[in-house]
Amino acid sequence: MGNTKAEGDIQELFQQLEEIDDPRQCVARIREQIAKFAAAGIEVPDDLVRTERRFQTECMLESQGR
Repeated sequence: MGNTKAEGDIQELFQQLEEIDDPRQCVARIREQIAKFAAAGIEVPDDLVRTERRFQTECMLESQGR
């Protein structure tokens, strides 16, 4: 997976995330993409890691009823 392909994959993922209402599904999709990068030996982009953390935080807040 080239760098340009990786960037395109991330942009496509972010577009998909905008359409998903459940943050748990978003986290799962992000983790799938992170696993693909790891399998291909590509460094995981910081914005993808930050996005995963943001959705994890949303999951925790929802589970606490906030």
